[in-house]
Order: sequence, then C-alpha cells, then structure tokens
Amino acid sequence: MQVNKRLTIPTVEEVLAFGESIGVSGVTIAPGYEQWWNVLHEIGHFAVKPDGYIALWREHGGMGVPYMNWFAKNGIIKPDDPTPDEWGTRAWCLKALELKGWVSPLQCGRWSTNDWDFRQRNNPYLWMKNQVTSRSHKFYKNGFDQLTAVGIDFERGILRPTKELVTVAWQPVLGWQPRQVAKVESSMCLN
Repeated sequence: MQVNKRLTIPTVEEVLAFGESIGVSGVTIAPGYEQWWNVLHEIGHFAVKPDGYIALWREHGGMGVPYMNWFAKNGIIKPDDPTPDEWGTRAWCLKALELKGWVSPLQCGRWSTNDWDFRQRNNPYLWMKNQVTSRSHKFYKNGFDQLTAVGIDFERGILRPTKELVTVAWQPVLGWQPRQVAKVESSMCLN
C-alpha cells in the first residue's frame, strides 16, 4: 500500500521476509501482536543481539525475546549486559523503517489511537525518535549508541552485530566477531 510518493505500509509477510534476509527467523509473535509494526519490533529484539548471545540464551531455555535471564538462576549474580536493550531495539526499528521506506506506525491509517498505555500492543513510544534513551543500560544510555557499540551501521548496510559476546570471568563483554557480516543494500535513496 502506498502512503505517499516515498513511504509504504508493509505487510506482515514483507516484514518477516526482511527479518529472514538479515538472518532473523522463527520469531514468536504473541497473540494480539500480529500487526506489522509489532512483528518488526520483535524482529528487532533478535537483530540487535549477536548470534552467539542468542544461541546461549536459547541453550538456557530462553523464551520471549533474548536477554540475560539465564544468569539469574542458581544464585548466580546477573552481570551487566553490554548488548542493546529495549531502547537499542527501538533505535534499530526506526533505522529499519528509514532503510525500507516504510511509514512510521504512528502515521499508519491502521494505528489504534486508544491503546497508549506502556507495554500495550500499540505503544506509541516505541516509534518516537525521542524515546530511545535507556534508564538502566550500564554502558550506553542512547539506543543509537548501543547499535554502534555492537557494530551495527545502517549507513554502511550492516544491520546485525559485528561484535560477538565473550566473557571475562562472569562479565560478558563485546569482542570482534570473526565471521563475515552480511550487508543489506537499500533499493531506495535515503537522502
């Protein structure tokens, strides 16, 4: 669906295909969160995490979106997570909208305006450029800085981390990842 001469409203299938094109697939979509913008946000949670992080999270029974919940078991002190958090995911999604030429969900005719509470299906704060600052990230408060810290660079077509998670004692840190990073070329001019 064309919104104006430049921006389009994607389908869920297009969003899922985009996720697969960058190596993110099999993302579980909770009932009630089937709108394309919710699907993009869930893909973003996986896209900002290094592959090794996701593998370790799954190995320890991870459910939902990847985060360091496996450390909270058996009395182990949970270390600080150096990877992007919710606010890094928000920044990633905003960059993905620009890259793909997709309209902001807030400007989408299908957006529900009566669902503004925090953590609700259509939380508008997820899509506001001024809502990417974390209150709790130990290393980088700004979501865009979180992306840079793991090597994500949309301007160069790098949409997944180029740094992998390694541990020093119990503290995970980001180290350079030896694998090749797939670059995504945009078919649109983003000037």
